[in-house]
Amino acid sequence: MANEITENILFNVVNGDHAPGQIAYSKQIDQSASGSIEGVWKVGTSAEALDMGDVTTPGRAFFRNLDSTNFVTFGTTLTQHFIRLNAGEGQQIRFASTACYGLADTAEVKVQYRILED
Repeated sequence: MANEITENILFNVVNGDHAPGQIAYSKQIDQSASGSIEGVWKVGTSAEALDMGDVTTPGRAFFRNLDSTNFVTFGTTLTQHFIRLNAGEGQQIRFASTACYGLADTAEVKVQYRILED
């Protein structure tokens, strides 16, 4: 099979006189093996690994911070976090690692996630 995943992104900013226009992107993506995991991850204030269950080769993923106040960060090690989601924000990524660690800022944060087998 082919084109099992559809990715759509619309990115737009208007801030006063700063309005560079929107970026729209849509792509059909192959998934070499079926499988996924999803749920709500309770991320604490000490870095912790996300249990990916039966997903052995993570590919595309979506994360959304369900908290109304606190931010959460993610990375591929316990100490190197390079993705930040403020309260209510979401982000779509593609994994380059089989590990994902999360760290909440001030208090536990619930994060909705879906990870697809690559």
